[in-house]
Amino acid sequence: PDRGSIFAGALVAPGARRAGQEVILEELEQWSTDNDMWLRRAAILSQIKCKESTNTALLERWILKNIDDKEFFIRKAIGWALRSYAYHDPTWVQEFVYSHKHRLSRLLQREATKHVGALDP
Repeated sequence: PDRGSIFAGALVAPGARRAGQEVILEELEQWSTDNDMWLRRAAILSQIKCKESTNTALLERWILKNIDDKEFFIRKAIGWALRSYAYHDPTWVQEFVYSHKHRLSRLLQREATKHVGALDP
């Protein structure tokens, strides 16, 4: 399958994509370190629609692989993914941001915790 169709499947609700999930996750894992910034961004954002079913291990791994990237769209994707997940697990997001605050810009820290308050867990 082409990358576009795999990515489209990754954005479908988790229950609807169980059959091809391993293939999708393998592809997204490769995207998370691809030279193409847009593929790395897509990997990070692929968890957004999962809501409470977000795989935090994957989200964390893909964010950490890209956390030092200064590209605006990568940083925006990280903030967006964290902020979106904060609606479902604000404690996890606060702890993640607090643990990595030395590597996150202040703007990214504010964006990620916009709806959860202070950074101290």
